[in-house]
Amino acid sequence: MKKGLVKIQLHVEEMKALGKDQEIQIIEELAYIFRTYPSYIGSLFSADLVQWLTGQIKNDFPCDVMSALNYERAEHAETSKQLGEAQVRVGDLGREIKRLGEVADTWESRAKALSLASEHKGEALNLACDDVNRLTGENNRLKNELTNLKARLYDLEHA
Repeated sequence: MKKGLVKIQLHVEEMKALGKDQEIQIIEELAYIFRTYPSYIGSLFSADLVQWLTGQIKNDFPCDVMSALNYERAEHAETSKQLGEAQVRVGDLGREIKRLGEVADTWESRAKALSLASEHKGEALNLACDDVNRLTGENNRLKNELTNLKARLYDLEHA
C-alpha cells in the first residue's frame, strides 16, 4: 500500500452489529478523512450530505442517495410542469380580466349615455308636463269664458 493512503476495513459480522450511533460515527469519520484533502471523493462528503445521512439514520430511513435524488428530480419536474401550467393560466386569466375590464368600460359608457339621455328625456318630459298643465289651465279658462259668453248671449237673446 502506498504511503499516505487510508485503509478502511470492516468485516460483515461487525457491520451487522453496528448501532445507529456507530454508523453515524463512521460517516462522520469518513467525511473528515476525505474532506481533509481536496478530492472528488472528498467533495462527495459535503456537510449537507453528512447531515442528511445522519437524519436518515436517526429517523430509521434508508440512506439511498440516488433514490432520494431521483425522487426530488421527479418532484421538481412535476412542480416545474405545474408552474408552467399555472403561468399559462395566469396569462389567460390576465387577458380575460383585461377583456372583462373593457366590457365593463363599454357598459359603463353605455350606462352614462343612457343616464344622460334619460336626464334629457326627463327634462323634456317635465317641460311637456308643464305645457300640458299650462294648456289644461288655459283650456279651463277658455271653457269658463265660453260658458260666460253663452250665458250673456242667452241673456241678450231673451231680454
